[in-house]
Amino acid sequence: MASEPDLAREAAALLTRQFDIDEDAAYSLQTTGMTMEDLRRFVTEQVRKLLSDNPALLMSILYRIDVAEADVQNILDYSEPSQIPVEVADLLIERQIQKIRIRRAYRARNSEP
Repeated sequence: MASEPDLAREAAALLTRQFDIDEDAAYSLQTTGMTMEDLRRFVTEQVRKLLSDNPALLMSILYRIDVAEADVQNILDYSEPSQIPVEVADLLIERQIQKIRIRRAYRARNSEP
């Protein structure tokens, strides 16, 4: 089973590609001892920037990552404005971790004799 730092690093790698983070910053994020809380802070800041500067791009990222539209709409409709970036970041992270776990389980199942 993957440790929290492993999942955080792998999720960071996937998310930095989606947020179009430059390679040096992405490498730095992936090679440090990142925790889930570090990842959450990073993604929250990216979401906050996009909500302010380019909400259409954020919606595109959410769509590409396959975050449930109903979950996003629920956050936008019912959350406190200051909590929206945090809650959207949590959805993004949860979805990426879910994908990582599915891929690992599929690889493990296919590598068995």
